[in-house]
Amino acid sequence: MDGMLILLFVVSISLPLLGCLHTLVGPGKLDEKRILARPPKLGQDPLRKIPELFEAFYNDHFFMRSALITGHNWLRYKFSNGSSFGELLIGNDGWLYYAKKNMIPDFLGQAPLAPDELRAIRHTLEQRQQLLSEKGIHFMAVVAPNKMSVYPEHLPDHIRKFPGTTRLDQLSAYLRDHESLVFVDLRQALLTAKAEALLYHPKDTHWNDGGGLAAYQEICRRLRPWIPRIEPAQRNDFRAVRKPYTGDLALLSGLGDDLAEETVFLEPIRKRTAQKTEFQLPRQYPWPRHIDPDSQTMYRNENADLRLLCFIDSFGDHGSFRQYLSEHFKESFFVPAHPTIDMLERLTEKLQPDIVIYEFVERNLEKNLPPQP
Repeated sequence: MDGMLILLFVVSISLPLLGCLHTLVGPGKLDEKRILARPPKLGQDPLRKIPELFEAFYNDHFFMRSALITGHNWLRYKFSNGSSFGELLIGNDGWLYYAKKNMIPDFLGQAPLAPDELRAIRHTLEQRQQLLSEKGIHFMAVVAPNKMSVYPEHLPDHIRKFPGTTRLDQLSAYLRDHESLVFVDLRQALLTAKAEALLYHPKDTHWNDGGGLAAYQEICRRLRPWIPRIEPAQRNDFRAVRKPYTGDLALLSGLGDDLAEETVFLEPIRKRTAQKTEFQLPRQYPWPRHIDPDSQTMYRNENADLRLLCFIDSFGDHGSFRQYLSEHFKESFFVPAHPTIDMLERLTEKLQPDIVIYEFVERNLEKNLPPQP
């Protein structure tokens, strides 16, 4: 009997290692938005690094890791309203929020920008505007709000009740005194539009088609001094179609399709005139790793006569944002990057845009700060 207990104990404590080394369980359904650690390679990695690399690999691949994390997250989702795990925050009414880095302290007014940081962001944006202005190109910076800025009512009570002055509040107020810079804070437009329709996915960090439509309409309003005839599409130009949708925060939780829900997609009543195609970026430029220079998104519309270059993040890939905007331009180029001066020089020379829009989400304001030395 004692021998059986000893054997059972040895097998039990060995399972995680065996599962790690022999892949007894396939990868789970976690979408962790990162690359899992690789196993160390003898002969390639320094010997002193082998223990550290193996520990990182083991922590990411031990037996039943995905199942255990998923089960843990399910229990927290069902029974721990208002708690957070990792970068995921459970709100009221089943809503999920992305809460990376300083997002919660920022909402509470506890992570303000310093005066020199405000000046640095203004300088970064004005520098890009000046470069483009010298080429006869209009420039607009657009901020997509965090979901918690538009839907704070579903945040946990201990956060919702104590909003503060956010970094975007600071920056918007600071830039009001610099009218030459076209800076579009989309929060008010979305807060107004949410009275008519749901604008963000409850279990995704991004806006839905309704949110993308409201954002696009506000951008068109701000484009009117440069394109007087621009008339944005309205809600009645689309039919609402309900389809299942699994949000990125549901995937981040490991619960995936268990948290799928129906959402409204807006399909145009009339056929879109802008047609999607691909274009190539200049290969000699050192593009960020996530950019494939041979395969970027472009739309052509023979009924228009201006060119748009739009730098986007993940919000530009959601809510039909690109499709809405591309209807107003002969050629619309969408590049998933934060534009450096060198990048702007190369792309404006190649693409000859009339207007450059730089869209970035509220939580990434700091990406406009100069890199630390």
